[in-house]
Amino acid sequence: MKSASIKNLRKSLGISLTDFAAVLGLTGANAADTIRHLENGKQQPSGPILRVLTYLTQAVDIDAAAPTVATPARLLPKWSLCRALKPQGGVAEYLMHNEWPRFYALAASHLTSTELDWLDAAKIPVLPLDAELNLGHLVVLFIDPPAVDTSAVLNEAIRLTETQARATQTK
Repeated sequence: MKSASIKNLRKSLGISLTDFAAVLGLTGANAADTIRHLENGKQQPSGPILRVLTYLTQAVDIDAAAPTVATPARLLPKWSLCRALKPQGGVAEYLMHNEWPRFYALAASHLTSTELDWLDAAKIPVLPLDAELNLGHLVVLFIDPPAVDTSAVLNEAIRLTETQARATQTK
């Protein structure tokens, strides 16, 4: 994402440098300066920040009933369903949790035992999905390292993934 696009995105949202930094998960005394550097091209966004910037422009709210948080930085829905082109063609859908701890998750229908072992060794959560939906597993990649028990939010991710799959299958 180009620096001018970052500045245009922030301005289109009508928020301050500080609030935009909070949306991107930046904290500390230099958070607004980091946004200035991103906007003027002195600094390139890191992978997690680039992903959130991309989702800010592409996110689709998939759970309108989710509770909201009343803060100026609350610009994204709690959950987003994001789409990206696959290198081999087609579209991949990623579930994004936009509140702390932020993460994205991908349903992986065919993981080998070697891949499951590798993910386990890397401490990447892999959650089983409803076998009748042929989704396999939900692979969860945290943007923010979780400091609390995440079981409730991960169960919600499973519910949303399975609900989305059921809705897609009935179309």
